[in-house]
Amino acid sequence: RSIVRCAQTVFDVVSHTDPVNRRKTRILEVGPFLGNVSVALARLDFQVTVIDLGEFLSCERLQRLFDQNEVKYSACNLRDYSLPFEDESFDVVVMCATIEHLNFNPLPMIKELNRVMEAGGLLYVTCPNLIKYDNRMALLSGKSIHNSIDDFFAQYDPTNNMIAGLHWREYTASELREMFERMGFSIN
Repeated sequence: RSIVRCAQTVFDVVSHTDPVNRRKTRILEVGPFLGNVSVALARLDFQVTVIDLGEFLSCERLQRLFDQNEVKYSACNLRDYSLPFEDESFDVVVMCATIEHLNFNPLPMIKELNRVMEAGGLLYVTCPNLIKYDNRMALLSGKSIHNSIDDFFAQYDPTNNMIAGLHWREYTASELREMFERMGFSIN
């Protein structure tokens, strides 16, 4: 993720939360990548927890970064459709550039996000736009907009450590809206 996108995410979350109760605001970030957003929010006095694949969270550098900034972390595979948190554990759920990497039906996971988020909380989701200009131009010129078939073979190879990275499914804004609304979220 670019620093500009991370800064925009932090700005948006701060803008949509109560500054008086910031220390009480519980944030869950799903798929924190290098932890930039989580650490920035923790340094702004939010209570931050992250979940990611155990393979990513086992990185000692990332663990040190989270520990130094009081970011709680929990290994979790979203494919299991079960998050290790009580109902309504978080006021804010952040999921940036994650949903497009899921190679399974995201609806049960979205239901879980709704379960762990406080009623009336903030869900902040970003992902690449399927119908962006570059994709439309590629299609018009007869090229695929998807990862190459070689990427599938690289991930299939047991000697290759390619856990994630592929965009299995990108979405349009209306598709995201429809999925999240039908799973119980209100979109403002």
